[in-house]
Amino acid sequence: FNSKKINSRILFMNYWLVKRGIKEMGLTVSLRNYDGKILIIENKILKSAKAFEINLIDLLKKVEIQNYEFTGSIEIEFFSLTDLVFPYPAVVVNYYNEYGSTFVHTAGRIYNNFEDLIENDSILVKESGFDIYSGDRFNPFFSFTNGYSTKKSNIIEVELLNKKGLLVKDKIDLGNLNPYETVIFYFKDYFPLKKILENSIGTVKIKHNLKGFFPRFICGNFCKKTGIVSATHSYYDNSDQLDFNSYMKNNDPKKLMDYSVFIPLFIEKNFYTEMKIYPINSPSNYSLNLTFYSSNGKMLGKKEKIISINENHSTYNELKFLEIINKLGLDSNVVKGVLIEQNFKDKSKIPSRLKYGLNIGEKKSKYDLPTNICFNSEPVNQYEIKKKGTFKWFPIINSSKSIAVIQNSCFIKDYDKTANVEIVIYKVDSEDLIVKNIQLKPYEQYRLIIDIEISNFLNNKTGWVVLKSENPFVRAWYFDFNESGIIGGDHSF
Repeated sequence: FNSKKINSRILFMNYWLVKRGIKEMGLTVSLRNYDGKILIIENKILKSAKAFEINLIDLLKKVEIQNYEFTGSIEIEFFSLTDLVFPYPAVVVNYYNEYGSTFVHTAGRIYNNFEDLIENDSILVKESGFDIYSGDRFNPFFSFTNGYSTKKSNIIEVELLNKKGLLVKDKIDLGNLNPYETVIFYFKDYFPLKKILENSIGTVKIKHNLKGFFPRFICGNFCKKTGIVSATHSYYDNSDQLDFNSYMKNNDPKKLMDYSVFIPLFIEKNFYTEMKIYPINSPSNYSLNLTFYSSNGKMLGKKEKIISINENHSTYNELKFLEIINKLGLDSNVVKGVLIEQNFKDKSKIPSRLKYGLNIGEKKSKYDLPTNICFNSEPVNQYEIKKKGTFKWFPIINSSKSIAVIQNSCFIKDYDKTANVEIVIYKVDSEDLIVKNIQLKPYEQYRLIIDIEISNFLNNKTGWVVLKSENPFVRAWYFDFNESGIIGGDHSF
């Protein structure tokens, strides 16, 4: 998107050079309009270990788009003569203006070859796992860019849900789609959302017959007043997936949690942190246990079986951490993180994937548009215990108040391993670096705040952070907080 209200840019870093030592990569950038017509193609050789920005406005100037009003797509392709091992692009799209900066990592993609297409098109599942706001201030949507084929009938079936369960189901024909055409579906154009969802927040499942591309949607809610969008991506609805590959086992439940995830908490002043539980995981019976920690990893309190999910789960649920902390009598100014353990009744019927939403927002702010980060809880993994270390990376948005949370957490029940972490900050303008070294105790977190020194180093542009550690259980999240109450966030790669 580009307009008087919103700007877009693509962010990535040449991590292949840093991680794999690949000295040369090819980059192709293709800009297409709404109908899929190519407007410009640019090629570049990547030889530097640094951050990169592709600003949509710069491409629009080159093709002389009037007033720079634009809706379309950018395709990013990377090429190498060296085996990339796992060719993950790690590209982030950033939407920004004076009111806020939001972002989400790679969504849809075109398949590399025919075998890739056949493998991924063989099973079509619904897309889901994001919030939709029914109030007058917002306009919820999902979007995708079609593949290379022309299809005459593109039908979707939309299911609207809230805490009561399924409310409405309706089929909609999107009509003929051109190759690489961009589709933006605004729910309010088809449904009286305010009435259906009773002016509250809900979620959606989207059944489709789209083929020829990986149908991971960019979705979220436009703030009508500011033009900014709370961006996230959809995820598979696995609630009908019952085959062997949909489940796994925990062979050592005395020592290892079935699943766990550690998330940072922003609950001081008017901030809130909530976890959204969508009915999208393979059917199973489990409960959630919470353990709260201070920033230095001190355990402050526990709440077992805060909620139980059964195999017939069909509603939209949420955990409001500030309310739980207050009921436990904990100091909300001290609690900075929570370990969420998923404990399954049947240790041989544990879903292979568990996805949730992480919402961090600010009440009483002017716009209060929180994150809606699609994230996974981490399954028990014996192989990860044996890994020699970790390599994580993520962008610094450097728009308003940027904060990254670096943490040391694990699914081992009696986890006691310290992490020595090297933090390397990369910039756009040169290969200059900032290097920091920290040590994290179990469940300790370090909040990297983009201060004046780092902001000046980045020259008011974006940057990237690389984390290296001998401990395989280092993770990170990154955020950008605006005084308007619009907050962007995502997890590290």
